[in-house]
Amino acid sequence: MKLLLAFVLFGACSAVALAQDPPADAGNALTIDGETYEEVKYVNASASKITLRHKRGIASLPIEKFPAEVQRRFGYNPQKAEEEAQVRFINGDSQKRRYTFR
Repeated sequence: MKLLLAFVLFGACSAVALAQDPPADAGNALTIDGETYEEVKYVNASASKITLRHKRGIASLPIEKFPAEVQRRFGYNPQKAEEEAQVRFINGDSQKRRYTFR
């Protein structure tokens, strides 16, 4: 009986997950500072950076470089971004890091 209940719950959860719209960023290309990122999927966002997965690897870029639509999506606030950037600078993590696997 418990096994049947587990299957029913799993099926219901799966149906709800599949019924949701796919993420708007799936398969999109994005150009920032002259570099094009293909098959972009957003992984993480902070007040000052967005980390994304793309066709060639992973990149962590300043949020202010993204289009306004993406900034709105992640709740970009210039004051909070500046505060976070200052904390990163004080802690010695001020360099832009980009990881690309080929």
